[in-house]
Amino acid sequence: MSQRSRRTLTGWVIWLVLAAVIGSCVVPGSAFAGVLSAHTEPAIAITGRWICPAGTTPIRHDRETTSRDRYGEHRSTAHELHCRDTDGTIVLRDPFSYVVLWLGLAALVGVAVTLLGVVIVGVPGAWLINRRIDASGTR
Repeated sequence: MSQRSRRTLTGWVIWLVLAAVIGSCVVPGSAFAGVLSAHTEPAIAITGRWICPAGTTPIRHDRETTSRDRYGEHRSTAHELHCRDTDGTIVLRDPFSYVVLWLGLAALVGVAVTLLGVVIVGVPGAWLINRRIDASGTR
């Protein structure tokens, strides 16, 4: 195997391993943070810009409801995105799409942080390993 192909292969392996290791921690962590923050006012405001029709204001609506499981019926709270026009009329009720959009945005933030971490760690790491390969090849 030539010196150049060995350096290229080493570089690819380093980047792939770093992406897998860093991404396996960061992306699930950011998705978990998205789950915890999905019903907050910033999440409603950000996702409401895409979901609500023009000229409406996104608001969070909480309502009491019940949920049923194997232990019986329990009281719970449901969260919805409501789009209100200037007259105060609810134009759109969205109980689901805004959460999926918010989780997707949180996962994208995790991917961006992963790529940044791979570059920050991978560039010096690849340089050091390739320097060692070059030193061992000249002997």
